[in-house]
Amino acid sequence: MNLDPSLPIVSLAGRVNVGKSTLFNRLTGAMRALVHDRPGVTRDIRDGIVLSPHKHFLLRDTPGLTPSEHQELSQKILQHTLSSFKSCHLILFVFDGKVGPTPLDFSLARALISSTQSVILVANKTEGAIDPNLIYQSVKFGFGEPILCSAAHGLGIDELLLSIHKKLPQENLENTQNQQDENPPLELAIIGRPNVGKSTLTNKLLQDYRMITGPEPGITRDAISSLWFWNQNPFLLTDTAGVRKRAKTHDQVEKLAVTETLNSIKNAHIVALLLEPSGLLEKQDLLLASRISEAGVPIILIINKWDTVSKDLSASILSTLRERAKNAMPILGNPSIITLSASTGYNINALPKTALELHRKASTPLKTSELNQWLQNTIKKHSPPLTNQKKQIKLRYITQYKNNPITCIIFGHRTPEMPPAYLRYLSNSFQKHFNLQGIPIRWIFRQSQNQPPPPAP
Repeated sequence: MNLDPSLPIVSLAGRVNVGKSTLFNRLTGAMRALVHDRPGVTRDIRDGIVLSPHKHFLLRDTPGLTPSEHQELSQKILQHTLSSFKSCHLILFVFDGKVGPTPLDFSLARALISSTQSVILVANKTEGAIDPNLIYQSVKFGFGEPILCSAAHGLGIDELLLSIHKKLPQENLENTQNQQDENPPLELAIIGRPNVGKSTLTNKLLQDYRMITGPEPGITRDAISSLWFWNQNPFLLTDTAGVRKRAKTHDQVEKLAVTETLNSIKNAHIVALLLEPSGLLEKQDLLLASRISEAGVPIILIINKWDTVSKDLSASILSTLRERAKNAMPILGNPSIITLSASTGYNINALPKTALELHRKASTPLKTSELNQWLQNTIKKHSPPLTNQKKQIKLRYITQYKNNPITCIIFGHRTPEMPPAYLRYLSNSFQKHFNLQGIPIRWIFRQSQNQPPPPAP
């Protein structure tokens, strides 16, 4: 597991619908976990950093125990959850304080009682009138008296955080805040259609079976973020639910999962779009690529399952993808393409390496003098067209407004009438000249007077 060793790990445990994901969202201060009234929405393990006033720690949300009619998948989830507890320092055993202990709660308690980790008992949903007898019955779990809280309303959270702080190993709690602030993680989202291997790739990168995988489509229901270190570089790696065509998406939970996937694109520094050799940039892939481009996020195209491709077809497949990307995604120029195998691990290190390089380029300010030299050379090669009134569009100077996404302001005359074709020409020339392929460029055009460009920094 490539986690920051300075962060102690606290795992949430409990049956379905006791509010673990709501508590996860409350403690991490972000709406990262998908919450729904339907039991069993959470199927994978997610991590989030809790910025506690006492000290920071890594909080782990886990799937709930459920008597599922899908026995094979339910057993996978149970083993997956129990196995994850081995690497944590502390377990928060959550039960529904309104309902009281149930047979399923006692089943999980028996599994936890033999663990070597400390356990804090948490009675959630205790806002309003509560039957004290139900709370007292929870002492039979064997973990002492519970801490009463309401994750939905924020009640009892301070007491819970204080109890967590007292239970965690103190030697692991020093200087974690400064380390996180000085070197924030690069947020890398893995996006794609269902069953292209997103969860398998995430597990291989993490070197752990963190995401439930299988041949059934739609196993991943949520955008799952995991803190991960590669060559001492921190990443927040996000595995997302596969996005099907809108016409095939009827289930309410699946719609929420798709929304989470699209939000992950907006929040990411880099997005990896996962493809299969047999289906390169199909219509659904192009829709996802369009969303990535609109968000202004650099993109990496990944062909997974490369171990299934014969050598005599590899060159043809790569050529086809480059041609389709050029025609279908002109705004991205010539995006990075990686071939790998999530199942065997072939070439998977190329992904974090390329992501770091793209993020570095997208974050590096460009000199105003170099920008204006590029603009003048570009205009000489191909001047802006005439407007519909046969008047010349003039571009005078350029300056960079911000990074991530790279945004430049161009001052000139009649710039509001700039046609889309010339914008694509500027973007392609800009990406090629500054080696920014795969990084969207945003333009802002401003009217200017007849004045020279500002002095170069």
